[in-house]
Amino acid sequence: MHRISDFRMGGTNKRNFKMFRELCGESTLRNVLIVTNMWSEVASDLGEMREKELENNFFKGILDKGARMLRHEGTRESTHRTLRYLIHNQPATLLIQKELVNEHKNITQTSAGSELTRVLNEQRERHEEIVAQLRKDMEAAIRDKDHETREELKDEIRTKHEQILKLQGENERLEAEFKAAKERLDARISAMEEKHHEQGQTVDALKEQLEMERKDREKLVIEQEQKEQRLRRLEEDNAIAQELERLNSVRELNRLAAVRAELQEELRKEEQQSIKESQVGGGRPIEDVITWVMSWWS
Repeated sequence: MHRISDFRMGGTNKRNFKMFRELCGESTLRNVLIVTNMWSEVASDLGEMREKELENNFFKGILDKGARMLRHEGTRESTHRTLRYLIHNQPATLLIQKELVNEHKNITQTSAGSELTRVLNEQRERHEEIVAQLRKDMEAAIRDKDHETREELKDEIRTKHEQILKLQGENERLEAEFKAAKERLDARISAMEEKHHEQGQTVDALKEQLEMERKDREKLVIEQEQKEQRLRRLEEDNAIAQELERLNSVRELNRLAAVRAELQEELRKEEQQSIKESQVGGGRPIEDVITWVMSWWS
């Protein structure tokens, strides 16, 4: 967020923006949104002129890397427009994350840590130069026996010395905070890795179970197909047996019909022979022949 009502970019803003770039890295700047607000505090033409100045100067470097510059005019629509841009961004790993996690760097070895150390050292050196100059002025005041000036210089030296100690303490505090943050990040990463490992084991177990179930299903399908094949073969064999039985029955019936025909033919001949014999007065009567044939047939 940047107030469009700020008509100058101070040293603190520049340092903070420099630190921001060192934290993000160049590859993630495509996800950065620079949102200007406080448009109601300035005239429209003056705000637009300031916006163009920011686009062409201070923010030009990251805008060239894919960052976007939007206005927040205090309306719900401008808020939604900003959120829509953020939602559609693809997640990217920050430079500080790569350096701490992937490259296992100490916080002071990272780009952001190096920039912070440089800024603190510059401030410390400036304060030390001021203190050195104040000491010289105080020595001159002592030589000139200017008691009032000497006391003023002592107070100023003491103040600068306190500022130097404060900067050193700030540096130590930031290093401790960064170290603690890294430890928390490492612990979180370890927990995530452990969780990922457990999830991987669960997934592997589920895959193994699914594979066993798939094999069981395939086995059941094969057994079912085999049963169906055996059933079809039994049905085919049964059909063949029935057909053979039918054919055998037909052949038997045909044989019996042929035997019957032969017997009928023999009976006819016997009848004829009996008639002939009866006509000549000899032989058995026809009733005896019929009785003999019927007894043989049964």
